[in-house]
Amino acid sequence: MSSVITDYVDCPQCGYPAQKDEYYVVGEEKVVCNHCGYSHVKTNEDKSPHTYHGCGTIHYVSKDGKTDKLVRLRVPLSIVDRHKIYMDIQENYDTEKSSFTVWDDTKKALDFLVGRRPRTLEEQYAEQTAEAEYYRSLAFDTPLKDDDFIGFDEA
Repeated sequence: MSSVITDYVDCPQCGYPAQKDEYYVVGEEKVVCNHCGYSHVKTNEDKSPHTYHGCGTIHYVSKDGKTDKLVRLRVPLSIVDRHKIYMDIQENYDTEKSSFTVWDDTKKALDFLVGRRPRTLEEQYAEQTAEAEYYRSLAFDTPLKDDDFIGFDEA
């Protein structure tokens, strides 16, 4: 039996989905965002939780797709370092699957240097709701006929 409850919540820093693990047996909680690098750890031993401001992330995916590596940035990168990482991804990694994001403190938003912007939990919910409504409309808009059931009792 598992003692971890995993859920997805809006990241308090960037607003994109973050993974929340709650270790309910020991009373610990961890929130990690793979988009901006934010992390929050609360343990029973500590009086106050440890919260780390994210400065972005780099997700390297090899061109063959067999290996990947995620790096959460704890310190801001210089323009030169950003350019080096960008060029490294362009030359050595799969640019369709890799991502490179940098947190901009002045805008309080993520800059997506490589990769696509992820959908927020609200956008995912709206998309799934629209899809469910579409399939529900198909089920009730198409009346069933007796011919639709031919062959079910034969087998």
